[in-house]
Amino acid sequence: MTDTTDSYSRNLVLGAQLKFLQEREIEIREELHQIILKQEDIQGEIANLMKPAVPDQVGRRVNASDGQIVQPIAEGSTIEIIPAELLLHIFGFYVCAYAPDAMSRDREQHPAVTISHVSRKWRILALNCSALWTTIVIGRKLRGLTNFSKRSGMRPLSIYHGDASPGIPYRAVQHLKLKDFFVMSCNRWRSLKWSSPMNPLVDILTHLNTQECFPYLCSLDLSLMHSERTIILQRSPMTFPVGPMVQFPELSDIRLSYVLPSELPPSALPALRTFHLHFPMRSCVQWPLLPKMSEVCAFLYRSPNLEELIFDDSVPLMDIQLSLDDSIHSLPPVAPNSRKTRFRITPIVMQKLTRFEWSFPPPKDAWRFFYFVEMPSLLRLDMVLNTPQTRLTQLFGGVLSLVDTAQRVSEDVTDPLIHFEALEDLRVETLDTDSLYQAFRKLDFPVLKKLSLSFIHSQKNSPKLPRIESIFREPRMPNLVSLTLRNFKLHLDETHMALRYMPALEHLTLDACSGANILDLLGNGGSKAQDTTTLRQWVCPRLEHLTFVNCRRVQFSTLAALVKMRKQCSARRVGSSSGAMEGRAVVPLRRRVLHQIQNRSLDASAQSTPIRGPAGFASSAGARSPLASPGRSVLQDWCPDEKTQPRAINMVDIIGCMRVSEAELISLQDDVYGVEEVYWCAA
Repeated sequence: MTDTTDSYSRNLVLGAQLKFLQEREIEIREELHQIILKQEDIQGEIANLMKPAVPDQVGRRVNASDGQIVQPIAEGSTIEIIPAELLLHIFGFYVCAYAPDAMSRDREQHPAVTISHVSRKWRILALNCSALWTTIVIGRKLRGLTNFSKRSGMRPLSIYHGDASPGIPYRAVQHLKLKDFFVMSCNRWRSLKWSSPMNPLVDILTHLNTQECFPYLCSLDLSLMHSERTIILQRSPMTFPVGPMVQFPELSDIRLSYVLPSELPPSALPALRTFHLHFPMRSCVQWPLLPKMSEVCAFLYRSPNLEELIFDDSVPLMDIQLSLDDSIHSLPPVAPNSRKTRFRITPIVMQKLTRFEWSFPPPKDAWRFFYFVEMPSLLRLDMVLNTPQTRLTQLFGGVLSLVDTAQRVSEDVTDPLIHFEALEDLRVETLDTDSLYQAFRKLDFPVLKKLSLSFIHSQKNSPKLPRIESIFREPRMPNLVSLTLRNFKLHLDETHMALRYMPALEHLTLDACSGANILDLLGNGGSKAQDTTTLRQWVCPRLEHLTFVNCRRVQFSTLAALVKMRKQCSARRVGSSSGAMEGRAVVPLRRRVLHQIQNRSLDASAQSTPIRGPAGFASSAGARSPLASPGRSVLQDWCPDEKTQPRAINMVDIIGCMRVSEAELISLQDDVYGVEEVYWCAA
C-alpha cells in the first residue's frame, strides 16, 4: 500500500512539472515570434536606407573583369553626403596605407589617382588637397612625376621606387627625366625608399653628397640590385665631393642593402636612431666593394645617439688597429670630412645604443668587434652565429688574410674580456653547436635576465645542448628570470646542472626539445622520491610560467603531478610563514662558525669564476672588476628556505604538444592545481 501511494505522489509531481514546462514552452515561442517580427522590421529599414546608396547605375560603374572605373558615383548618393573634411581624412589614410603597394606590378595606379576618378566631388577634393600627392611612387614609365610634384605644393615628399624589371636598363630620356626630378625635389624629401640598378642609385647618392641640406629627410632606405652590383661598381668608384658637416638634421632611420656606409656623405647624424646594414661578404670576391671596419666605425662615430644597430649578414673587414695609448686620446678617431677612421684608434663609445643584432658573425672572432665599439648601455643582444670554421677577414697593406686565433686585438690588451654591465636580454641562434663553445668565452653578462638559445633546424635529429659551463665564461646566472631553448636534445644531468645555476628563473620555454623529461626534473629535482611531505631541494623554486611548443614527451599526467606538487608545497610555505615555525626553537650560529661557512662558499665559487679587469679592457691595472667578488652576486637576495618551499605554477602554455588536450589543460585551473592562466593551440 505504501509503494502504491509513493508511486502516485511521484506521478503527480511529474505531471505538475510537465505542465509547467509546456506552459513555459508556449511563452518562449511567443517571445521568439516577437523577436523574429522585430528582426524583419529592422532588416526592412536597413534595406530602405541602402536603396539610395546603391542605384543601378552605381552597380554598373565597375567592370568586373578588370576593376576599372566605368561610371562615376551618382550625385546625391549616401556616400556623397559625408562632409569634405571627413573625406579628406579618409583619403589620407587610404593613400598612406596603399601607396607603397603601387610599386608592385599588380597595382600600377596610384591611390590618389584612383580617388580622383570616383566622382566629380572627389576629384575636386583630391586635386585641391596637396597632402594626397606627397607620396610619389616611381615606376619604370616615370608617369606623373611632374604632376605629382606640382599638386603636392611645397610639402615634404615620400618617394618609393621598386624596379619591377631589373634586366631592362633605363633609356637615356628616362634617365634625364629622373635626374631632373631629383634636382627639383631633393630638398623636399621626407622619406626615400629606393631599389634599383646602379645607374639610378648613383644619381641618388650624387644628390645626397652634393646637396647642401635635407631639412625634412627622416628615413633613408637604399637597396642595390644584387645582379647589377659587382659589374657596375667596378666602373663607378663612388668618389663624390664632400658636403657640409650637417646635412641631415632630422634623419632617424637608415637602411642600406649592398650600399656601403662610406658612400653616404660624411655628415654628422645627430637624430639617427636606427641603422640597418645588409652586405653579405660571400656575394663579392673583391675587397674594395666590401664594408670595412674603418668605414663602419667612422659612421658610428658620427651617430652618437644611435639606439638600434643591425648587421644583417654583414661582417666588416678588419683594417684598423686598437690602441690604448694616452697620446691617441687627444686626437679624434675620425678626421673632419673623412669617410674612415685613422689606422690606430681608441674605442668608439656608443652611449645610447640599447639593441645590437648581428647575423652570421664568425663565432671565434665576434668578440673583437666589441673592443672597437663599446656599448655600455646595451640591453639586448641578438646573434645568429656562423659555422665554427669561419674566421674574421683582415685587410692590411692591400693583402687579405684570416685572423689567427692567437693574434691579439691590440698590443696593449693581453687578456681580452668584455663586460656587458647593462645587458639583460641575450638571444642566440646557431648553425652548429660547436659555435656555442667559441662565441662567448671572452664575454661576460653579470646582470642577464633573459636568455634564448636556438638551433636553426636543418636536420632530423636535434643536436645535444652543450653544458652551460662550456658556453659561458661565468655559468652562474643569479638574475636570470626567463630561459628559452629551441631544437635541442636535453641531457638529464646537464640540464639539471644548468637549471641549478638559475635560482631566480620564473619562465621556462621549451620549443621542439627532446631527450630528458624536464617535468620530472622540475618535480623532484632529479631524485626518485615522490612523497610531497619529504623535504626536497627544488630546481628553480621561483618558477611560475611554463611554455611547451612541439614537445613530444610532455604528458598531462606528469604536468599535472608537477603543478599539484608545487601547489601543495607553496601552500605549506604560506602556512609556515604565518606561525608554523613558532613551536621550534632556532639556535643561531655563532659568528665564527658563520664566517667559516661563508669563506668556504666564496673559496668554492672562486674556482669557477675568473678574476679579470674592468668593463671593456681586462688588462687595466688597479680597476675593480665586477667579478672580483663572485660569491656576492650569488648570495645577494638569496632566501634559504626557497629551495624547499617553491612557488606555485600560475601560467601554462601548450602549443603543438599532442599528448596534452585542451580539456586537460583547462582542468589545471581547478583549485587543486591553482593555475590562473592557460593557453592551448594544436600547432
